[in-house]
Amino acid sequence: VIVHGTHMVAKAAPYSPAGLGFDDDDAAFLQADGFTVVRVGLYWKALEPEPGQYDASYVAAIKDTVDTLAQHGILSLIDWHQDMWNEEFQGLGVPDWAVQDGGLSNPQYGFPNNYVGNPALQHAEGAFWDNAPGPGGIGLQDRYAAAWAYVAQAFKGDKHVLGYELMNEPAGEEFAACLGPSGCPDFDK
Repeated sequence: VIVHGTHMVAKAAPYSPAGLGFDDDDAAFLQADGFTVVRVGLYWKALEPEPGQYDASYVAAIKDTVDTLAQHGILSLIDWHQDMWNEEFQGLGVPDWAVQDGGLSNPQYGFPNNYVGNPALQHAEGAFWDNAPGPGGIGLQDRYAAAWAYVAQAFKGDKHVLGYELMNEPAGEEFAACLGPSGCPDFDK
């Protein structure tokens, strides 16, 4: 399958394309320009603003965008978006309750430099990858997986969903080691 696509990530509240004005005219424009797939971003922050409490209206807004695209023959790739984890690190994506910065230094170098130069960001991402206990003693990855299950259930059987991108730009404490020419096979494991 060869697709011609673009991405649509609403990086401002209410964090949905429709909430920022995307509608049928926009989908028609994409179709007329030959697009066959759109990477539709959603944010954990908007989906699960409080631990274990999912915002059904947010998922419905994302689903409306997927349905609008489908009416124009365009598939959707559901993209769990994050950029530099959270606003604390000049980013966006992860709910505040899931941020564990370890009390480390939080210099503000901007995108993408925070990924390699911000110890607090690296620690927060590492806490996620280590499935550190979060609110209620439940691991951060466990909460993330449960939220993904909620989203997957909402789109179950939707023939216009091409697939799911589990996380945009995953990084962590060892990310800087991946920048060299040999990559980071240990980190990849």
